[in-house]
Amino acid sequence: MATMREELHALIDKLPEERITHLLHELTDEIEQPQMTLEAWLAGARQIRAELEIRHGDFPSVVDILNEIREERLDDFMGSE
Repeated sequence: MATMREELHALIDKLPEERITHLLHELTDEIEQPQMTLEAWLAGARQIRAELEIRHGDFPSVVDILNEIREERLDDFMGSE
């Protein structure tokens, strides 16, 4: 049974040189890029939400949207209009 490393080498050997170069650059970029913490991601998400609210006004949360969809589906089921 081949190891993952051997399988990877076998797959790489099948690729054209330019594709290998591209993958090498992608892997290098991924490794050199600092990992984002959850706190940093949340801060970015909050900033984007604040910018959207400034541009488009207040908007409902995902939970509110899902609840509205559920209510409409239930109304359709029950035959209400």
